Amino acid sequence: MKKTMNLLKTNLHYVVLFLIYVITIIFFARLNSIFGDATGVSLSMIILFPILIFGIALTMPKIKEALKISDKTSILVALISIGVLLAISVVFIIINPHNFIAYLLPAALLPIAIYILLKNVLCKCVYKNIGSITLAVILAVSFGFIGIVSPSTLAEGTEIIEKSGYTDVKYVLPMGENLYTAINADYEKLGFDSYDSGMGFYIFNGKKNDKEYAIYIEVTSGKIAIIQNFAEHEKAVILNSYTPDAE
Repeated sequence: MKKTMNLLKTNLHYVVLFLIYVITIIFFARLNSIFGDATGVSLSMIILFPILIFGIALTMPKIKEALKISDKTSILVALISIGVLLAISVVFIIINPHNFIAYLLPAALLPIAIYILLKNVLCKCVYKNIGSITLAVILAVSFGFIGIVSPSTLAEGTEIIEKSGYTDVKYVLPMGENLYTAINADYEKLGFDSYDSGMGFYIFNGKKNDKEYAIYIEVTSGKIAIIQNFAEHEKAVILNSYTPDAE
């Protein structure tokens, strides 16, 4: 028993990392069930990212030794790579402030960059728990993003459609901004006063007057559009500006 306690105490940072890892997976699984994958973050991405980073951390020393790369060179390459990815994230945020993944990338990379730069001056606690800190930052940014943007949920989307007189409402899939513009490049002629796709669109099927419709809902704004022929994706019009907060 004493040996087990000592082992746990010695490896407590691994226990904390595992618990936060599990919490992160549960959180994003719940997020995807609420928003129907509209966040663009797949559960497999969340599961594999920490494993990938851990794998890189384990293999880098062997790679450095095999290629005879100096510590300074490897650090420089790592920081340049992180810098490029952060710059790309900033560009995506400027293009679309509602791009969820663009916020998660800096949340994951900044703690790693700080770790690389300040590895020799970090206190022992921070040094050991950098993985847990990274996942905690990702969770904090995710909570902040969802809280500030307050995107419409699948349940709210269903309620919006049913209040508009549709029955047998079924969620089909989320659709990103690029796919939508590819299908409806001339969106202004389709009845949109302004194009505010944000996090993309939910697509539902619904029936009204014995006819079946494909119903698009902008995730961030809650506006809905109807495409009369689901197969053609041609004639879309805004029905109203009802949002989840409206009475």
